[in-house]
Amino acid sequence: MPTRRSQAGDHAATALGALALLMANRHVGWAWWQWALAVALVWDLAGGVVANGLDTVKVFYHSPLPSNTPKRVRVAHHPVGFTALHIQPTLIALVFPGAR
Repeated sequence: MPTRRSQAGDHAATALGALALLMANRHVGWAWWQWALAVALVWDLAGGVVANGLDTVKVFYHSPLPSNTPKRVRVAHHPVGFTALHIQPTLIALVFPGAR
C-alpha cells in the first residue's frame, strides 16, 4: 500500500504538471473540451511517471500474479500490454492542431 507521503508526492507532481500546462499554453485558444482533455492527459502522464517509481508499483510489476487474477489486470501487468494501453500520443495527434 502506498504511503501518504508517496501519494502526496504523486498528487503534487500531477498538480504541477497541470499547472505548467495551463501557464505555458494559456494563449493558444483551445476549446473548453481541448483544455479538459489536455489537463486529463497531463494529469495522467505526470502522475504516472511518479507513480511508476513507487515501491508498491514496482512490487506489482515485478512479482508474479496469482492464477485467479482477472484478464484486465494481467494485460496491465504485462510490459507490452501496459505500453499498449497508453493511447495518449494518438489522442494528442488527433485532437490538437500542429501536434503531428
